[in-house]
Amino acid sequence: MKSHARADEDAKNRYGADYATEFCDLIQTFAATASTFLEWGSGETTKLLCQIAETRPAPFVLTIDHNLIYQKTVAELLPRYEFLHLRCFDLQGPSYCQADTFPSYSSYPKTLGLTFDVVLVDGRRRVECALVAFQILSENGIVLLHDYRRTRYAPMMCLFETVYAGNQFLVLRQMKKLLCCNTRSSFTMRRRYAVAVTVRGERAQREFDLTHTFTKQYAASIEADFFVVGENSSLPVHRLKSVAAELLHTYDRLLLLDADVVIRPQAPNIFDVVPDNMLGAYPEGLFFPRKDWCSELNVLYELTDPIQEHEYFNSGVLVISQQHVALLESLGTDVVFGHPQFEQGFLNIKRKSANIPLYALSQDFNFIPNTSVQPTDWRYAFFYHLAGSGKGKRLHTRVWSIADEWPMTYTKRDLTAADTRVTLIREVCLQIVGVECKVFDASDFYYNDSQAFPLINAAGVLIARFPEKKCSGFLELAVFGPYCDLRSGRWRLQYFDPDGVGLYFPSAELEVSSSATETIIISRRPWPEDGIFEFYVEEKIIGVEFKIFRRGQGVDFENVRLTRVAD
Repeated sequence: MKSHARADEDAKNRYGADYATEFCDLIQTFAATASTFLEWGSGETTKLLCQIAETRPAPFVLTIDHNLIYQKTVAELLPRYEFLHLRCFDLQGPSYCQADTFPSYSSYPKTLGLTFDVVLVDGRRRVECALVAFQILSENGIVLLHDYRRTRYAPMMCLFETVYAGNQFLVLRQMKKLLCCNTRSSFTMRRRYAVAVTVRGERAQREFDLTHTFTKQYAASIEADFFVVGENSSLPVHRLKSVAAELLHTYDRLLLLDADVVIRPQAPNIFDVVPDNMLGAYPEGLFFPRKDWCSELNVLYELTDPIQEHEYFNSGVLVISQQHVALLESLGTDVVFGHPQFEQGFLNIKRKSANIPLYALSQDFNFIPNTSVQPTDWRYAFFYHLAGSGKGKRLHTRVWSIADEWPMTYTKRDLTAADTRVTLIREVCLQIVGVECKVFDASDFYYNDSQAFPLINAAGVLIARFPEKKCSGFLELAVFGPYCDLRSGRWRLQYFDPDGVGLYFPSAELEVSSSATETIIISRRPWPEDGIFEFYVEEKIIGVEFKIFRRGQGVDFENVRLTRVAD
């Protein structure tokens, strides 16, 4: 076989000189047109699969591991490929009852309703993984088995035919005489699907303005009709989801989303994942502490069959069938206690009391980034939900807000996670389509309070305000930060005002430097008319800060975008 040009030197050193070349050559020889890849066992091959995938049309790479710390280390060494999906699952999975629907390490891919052209079995539970691989291989798909000479893997050979035995890998295809047992009926009744997002208020609208393109594309990809609900409803916000019940009188099934959910391109059809007779929702009580909430709900709603922590779900992503329309309708008519969590607590209790079976969606269909519980990396998600998500590091806990505008009156209030959510959504929406960028808001910077300060404006938007001042003729340091790390390459820096327009600040100058290395990246210079600063970083640099020096002109900025661009 021909040597593969992109063979990885680290893989040679760790697994043998022929490891990477054999792996790549086998895929090129036996799966030359493959575009969908699955591997059990993240590592060197994750990099190799991504390098191969980026040369193929519509690539999709799913890598599964049971060790999150190790997998995160692997992920940090990779570019943020928009087609790469990282997943970490327990080897066994939860066992709260005999009807658990939450997947395990080996069973997870089967839940997605996807097929794969190439499957690498190189992790734990290999015989189990091979059984699942047999069921999800595409026509003419191949399985690659590493360390195949181990006798404990022999049972899987009853499912496959050996195509090629290399020094490192065995190439397998499904045994033809068994394929008839693995075929699905070609007849399926046409179902009517709807995807709906609840939107009301300026903040939700700003979130929806960023996420709606992805949601509409997803709806089209699964042949569902798209709706926005609640815009003109007179119902209180916590009852807004009940408006979507009307759709279930026309449609067989409904995907109901919050406005702060970002759906990645190529996400699987969630209606294929959740059975018709069940309510699909993510059981956040499996991962977040919800015992106290459940106890309080059980008392408030006087449940005779108490809700348990492991079945408490998040209501930001719901898959509802027509037969369960009463669940949403009751939200518009019944008594709702405001704590804990208004509509979410109510829907949990109502599902339990109505005995509606719950299908536990895996984390990736409602991935809530939280540094204390799970990664903030969007590559772990199909549906990335910024529910209550704030920033891991906060420079400010209280900020100024506008009490009234004539004359201007300021008051201080707590800075909440919701105040910074739009910035996080904006960054994710850019990154998931392949833009390497960082987006910052006013909470990411330090201030010379006499020159500038973070502020919640009259529209409820977090901004940095430079108040109008009598011009002294001297430039004074006003804002500095955010002390980020950048990898080598050309970067474009631009500030944006609250209307989304590039900021022109003619009475100011900007300097970019590294506080860690005391390196000047951009020496202090006047603000250009297009508001764009570009600079080149020769090698990774840490502690990068932007310093704004200003005179008396008053301006506001909402966010700062730092984008890596082609040389």
